[in-house]
Amino acid sequence: GIQKQNLNFPYYFPYKDAAAWDKAIGCQDHLYNGQQVSMDTTALPCHYIKSFAYQMNEDNPRVQDFDKIVKLCKRRGWRLVLHILPDNIDQIKALAGPDLVFLMKQNADYIVKRYSTHNVTVVNNQNIVRDQDFRDRDFPTEHYKQAGRQAVADAIAEQLGDLDKAPSEKNHRNN
Repeated sequence: GIQKQNLNFPYYFPYKDAAAWDKAIGCQDHLYNGQQVSMDTTALPCHYIKSFAYQMNEDNPRVQDFDKIVKLCKRRGWRLVLHILPDNIDQIKALAGPDLVFLMKQNADYIVKRYSTHNVTVVNNQNIVRDQDFRDRDFPTEHYKQAGRQAVADAIAEQLGDLDKAPSEKNHRNN
């Protein structure tokens, strides 16, 4: 599975996969942000690593699902919009470090690049909601306070409004 997928960084990274990275968090004295390691402090960074430490490619089952959806929409003449949900990038960076943020951005960029060339609108809101606007503090979720929900709604509305404009007028939102 994804936990055993080898992670490839363009720089030195000490863990070969998400499972090794996850295990190492519990063996350290401090988290990336300097916080003392305990059962309470390691749970969230480990959840983030288990959720996001992978690299998208054409062999990924979700990419294969998206490819099928794109083909179906094309056959039926449907306009497809993919939305990359906001994640708590601020908290992820503080607890798990910039390497996980790098992977997450790389995956979002992969989706944008792969599907934007297939006449699919991709709204990349991955980095639009700030830490203070996440309701849940102890598990990775997409539950936002009102300011976060409004930012997401505005970004989607802006992108959908751009669908009716000529290609030269479009302002793709790729954070």
